[in-house]
Amino acid sequence: MSGIKDMIKGNIRLYSHITAAKAGLLPSEREYHRFVGMISEIDPIFDIGSFKKAIAPILTKTTLYAATGYGAETRLYGYYDELLRYADRHRDGITLIPSFEHGIRFSSLQPKINVYSLSYACQGRNRTHEIHDTDPWKLVFSIGPYIHYARDIYEKKRYLDIKKKLGKTLLVFPSHTCEGEDKTTNDQNIVNRIMKKYSHRFDSILVCTYWKDISSDIVSRFEAEGAIIVSAGFRGDRNFVRRLKTIIRLADTVVVDDIGTNIGYCIYMGKPVYFEEAGSLLLDDAMYTENYRKFKEAFSTKDMSFDDSQLKRQAELYESFWGGSRELLTKEQASLMFMSLESICRKAHFSTSKMPIAERNFLKEQPQDSEALHIIRSALSPKLSL
Repeated sequence: MSGIKDMIKGNIRLYSHITAAKAGLLPSEREYHRFVGMISEIDPIFDIGSFKKAIAPILTKTTLYAATGYGAETRLYGYYDELLRYADRHRDGITLIPSFEHGIRFSSLQPKINVYSLSYACQGRNRTHEIHDTDPWKLVFSIGPYIHYARDIYEKKRYLDIKKKLGKTLLVFPSHTCEGEDKTTNDQNIVNRIMKKYSHRFDSILVCTYWKDISSDIVSRFEAEGAIIVSAGFRGDRNFVRRLKTIIRLADTVVVDDIGTNIGYCIYMGKPVYFEEAGSLLLDDAMYTENYRKFKEAFSTKDMSFDDSQLKRQAELYESFWGGSRELLTKEQASLMFMSLESICRKAHFSTSKMPIAERNFLKEQPQDSEALHIIRSALSPKLSL
């Protein structure tokens, strides 16, 4: 039986159709898509009350509330959709990058490698090496900070009107929980410390809450202190990353109380980031503890000024974890990446077992100085001899 399952999962066309058909028969799947359609119509930047009311029914769910099917995770946060648009492509047929990793891994907990995935996308090469240690032929595209590829959610005029009303703006990202976890800051003084240290320097303070934490005590306390609560929305909403980009753009300065993907996004957008330590560490993990220490030292300051060594370390961390500017794709490169990937998949008849020979043949067909050869070769393990 396991052999039959492996055969089906390795045939991406067949597996995609089977999982899509199966999902279509599930009442829970239809209910999920209705929910996403409804909540996506709400703007949680300026209608946080309606968003809080609409999201309430799923806050108590103990299992992951998401779509199923091949490449289902790629639909989250809007990252893949914005990359497709950036490359002048459309979402149709088979998902070409079904393993579109969402965040940065700071702890030793390594996500399981999906051997049946056509390809991966990551923000920096820290993660690509781990995947290639398992499968050196797996195509893993390191594309830099995902927010680079996203559009803003508002047109320029509306953005400028909002920014004028807000004035000089501080954006706070409180640490957030993940489904299946209850780990968030337990420091009851973090709100007072941030407001006392920063509020007199700014006209407005935005607090961007993750949807799961919208009713948390920390968020309520910030609101009671006069902060404006905003959110990028539910993770199943394809406009999530677009809202996040606009929220960050509205800020002049950013404060975080934990290490997270948002730090790199803010650096990419040219926003100074300040780290305010919040109580005990959220994870009991040696790798997380060490990374926490590195970010704390690089981004902590008493007087909102960094010395040269801190600025150098910030740049190093940005390059290490998010790939920095060197990994970003131009529109032409993004389009060529998808065209090359699709060509390889067709050569392999969308069979994961045939991908290595299809990749090798594709590379042999390319001129030595071609951009396509560079893009595909850099997505494979550097240890391969081709």
